[in-house]
Amino acid sequence: MQYAGRIVCIIKSEASTVIYSKAYAINNELYGPDRIQAMQKSIANDQERYRQLEANRIAGENKIKHYSLLSGLGVFVLIAFMLYTNNRQKQKLTSCSRARKMKYNILYLN
Repeated sequence: MQYAGRIVCIIKSEASTVIYSKAYAINNELYGPDRIQAMQKSIANDQERYRQLEANRIAGENKIKHYSLLSGLGVFVLIAFMLYTNNRQKQKLTSCSRARKMKYNILYLN
């Protein structure tokens, strides 16, 4: 009977060794260094892509701000130019009007 008990223990030991080796292989396949490196590489690629998208978004916003500032400055320059030309025309008209008034006063009132 003791001999049969040893055989059973050896068989159980061999079976547990087989089961352990299969479990170790599955664990290594799921969580092994190659798998972890692949996951880390994938995460790093995703983070880099996210950083790139964020940088592109910020660059686009900055470009919009830049063009908005330039267009606002252009509008102010256009308004200033229109006011300047209007003022010059008004001054010319006023000086011509004064000259005509003086001429009229000299010719007809004296």
